[in-house]
Amino acid sequence: MNTRILAPAVALTTTLAIALAVACGGSNSPGGGTGDASLLGSSSGSTGSGSGSFGGSSGTSSGGPCGGPGEACCPGNGCNGGCCVDGLCTSAGATCPTLGGACSNGSCGSCGAAGQPCCGVQCTASGVTCVDFTCTPCGAAGQPCCVDACTASGVVCNTQGVCAECGGDGQPCCAGDMCSSGSCTSTGVCGQCGASGQACCADRPCSSGLVCTTAGVCGQCGALGQACCGDMCNSSSLVCSGAIPAYRTCVNCGATGQPCCANHACNSGLACTAKGCG
Repeated sequence: MNTRILAPAVALTTTLAIALAVACGGSNSPGGGTGDASLLGSSSGSTGSGSGSFGGSSGTSSGGPCGGPGEACCPGNGCNGGCCVDGLCTSAGATCPTLGGACSNGSCGSCGAAGQPCCGVQCTASGVTCVDFTCTPCGAAGQPCCVDACTASGVVCNTQGVCAECGGDGQPCCAGDMCSSGSCTSTGVCGQCGASGQACCADRPCSSGLVCTTAGVCGQCGALGQACCGDMCNSSSLVCSGAIPAYRTCVNCGATGQPCCANHACNSGLACTAKGCG
């Protein structure tokens, strides 16, 4: 065999193998998790809390930057001196996309600002919304909601689409289920909650030993005929039964024809089957 021919081939094969190993090294592989963050981006990137590369001065309801040219409009059509067109901010002096007209004081030519006709079905100035084809102030107490948000403090958009005062007893809960009086109930209204006979709370449904019933009221649990305490009952002769979690109740168990008790137990002389004790 001619070894002078084989030697260059072996050398070439070795060189290629080394090159491939370097190119596919674990430090940049998809599964390694240590690749170049400048290429892949990080968790604090441009769609984060406003400190990413877009640099918006504030954030949308989803936490992304907003208000700058090309960025999403802030709540209430907010753009930093520009116009909100189709959910994106256009800078002052620029032509409003799809609408035409130069953006000036929130208006796209002859439409979009407070008191002007709506631009089709939208308004382009901050703090206004389209009502009966006219751009109308929005976001403060008693005013219509700006799309689905209120911009003033201490108010929330109610089910009628109007910004209403929030946080007081009997008033809607403010953003984040906050109340200045009482607690936010499971119905979204501020008041006393969590005790027996009271409405279930939004953040911690009921006090210890109680359960939120299907009526939205805190009640006793664990006894025969009562709602289950989670998936438990107060006696070994009772078992939590029912296909729908919210409607499960404590029933007798262990006797002939009854459900099996915990740990597949039945009364003496009976066995637990798929149909119950028998």
